[in-house]
Amino acid sequence: MGQYFKVCNLQSRECVTCWDYNDFAKLLEHSWIQNRYVNVAEKLISKGGKWYGQQIAWSGDYSNNEEGESENLYDICGRNVIKPKFGKYKYYRYLINRSKNLFVDLNKVPVSSVYEGIEYRLHPLPLLTCTGNKSGNGDYYGEDLQNLVGSWARNIIEPTNKKPTSEYTEIIFDLKY
Repeated sequence: MGQYFKVCNLQSRECVTCWDYNDFAKLLEHSWIQNRYVNVAEKLISKGGKWYGQQIAWSGDYSNNEEGESENLYDICGRNVIKPKFGKYKYYRYLINRSKNLFVDLNKVPVSSVYEGIEYRLHPLPLLTCTGNKSGNGDYYGEDLQNLVGSWARNIIEPTNKKPTSEYTEIIFDLKY
C-alpha cells in the first residue's frame, strides 16, 4: 500500500495536509519544485512564518512511533491540522538547515523528467525532512549515494532567496525520480 505524508511541526504538534491544497499524499506525488503544498510549508518555515525557527518533519503514516510515545508524528500532529492560505506561489532559491549549518541551492537540482515540454525537478524539502521513507508505494526508492533522504528530519529549516554565509556548507541535492 501507499504511505501518506504530512508536514509536521514538532514544537506546536501541528500539521498541514496536502488534501487542503488539492494535492496527493504520497511523497513523490507532491515533492516537486513549484508544488502548492510544498510552497505552503516553505512559507510557514520562512522568516515571518508561523513555524519559523521550529523543527519540522515530513512524516509518513508508516513512520516509527516517537520516542516515549505510542504514536508517530503523523498521528500526533494529525489531531491539530492548520490550513494556511496559499496565496501567490513564491519561489525560494535556497533551503538552509540551521541545525546542521548546511544549505541546498534549488537552482542546482537536476531535472528529473520532462512532460509536454515542462521540466520537473524534485523538491529537496520533503525528501530531506521525511520520516518513514521506503515503507510504502510512492516513497523515494531512487539512488541516494549521499544518504540525503530523511537526513534533515527534526531540524530547523529556512527557505530564503538570500545566499547563505560562509558558515554554511553547500550540499548538492542530486536525487532524481
